[in-house]
Amino acid sequence: MSIRGFFWHMSEFMKTRTPKLFNIVAGRDGKLYEIRKEPIGIMVSHVEQIAELDDVPTGFRFDLPKIPGKILDQVLCFFRDYCNEWDMNEVMVQIFWDTVDRRYIVECPHQWVKHDRIDATFKKKLDVESRYIEVCHIHSHNSMSAEFSETDDENEKAFMLYGVIGRLHRKMAEMQLRVGYNGKYFLLPLERIFDSPHLDSPIFLPYPAEWNNRVHIVQ
Repeated sequence: MSIRGFFWHMSEFMKTRTPKLFNIVAGRDGKLYEIRKEPIGIMVSHVEQIAELDDVPTGFRFDLPKIPGKILDQVLCFFRDYCNEWDMNEVMVQIFWDTVDRRYIVECPHQWVKHDRIDATFKKKLDVESRYIEVCHIHSHNSMSAEFSETDDENEKAFMLYGVIGRLHRKMAEMQLRVGYNGKYFLLPLERIFDSPHLDSPIFLPYPAEWNNRVHIVQ
């Protein structure tokens, strides 16, 4: 029989008529606390390790096939056009996984863009049967460095992959990739998610003409 009791709330422990010798209560701060309740009183202390609990590794496992590198090439061409020919504007795309045809689809949502801001009307689910899984958002930082900004942190709350590509005026662009939600993120190497990625975009891969119709430049 275990000598430890486990509780999510302090109120649950206090209602226990026959507490264990050692009692563990989860705190709002995310820490665990050990409570001893004896006739002389109650003592609460923070506990660093509990043998009965499992070690839980942190990190991320990608459970879908890698995104083809050609998709990244196409996105790079789209981003470069709006960096080099359209007055250094930022743009973005969404990547979905088609669970029926088992392939990735790139969507360009309607977006109102400037050199340092994007306001987009995102496509959430492409059909009511949830055939499509939203996997990744990628946006550009035109000629600036590829670093996630505070605005990105505020906007990127859903659980998915996020990419930012910068230095698009150079032959070799820069990219950062992360996964996360609600302010918790892990940076990822490109090779973990993309198949044979490169950022020099040596081959021009045309993107759909309607993408340009969905980009509205704000002066």
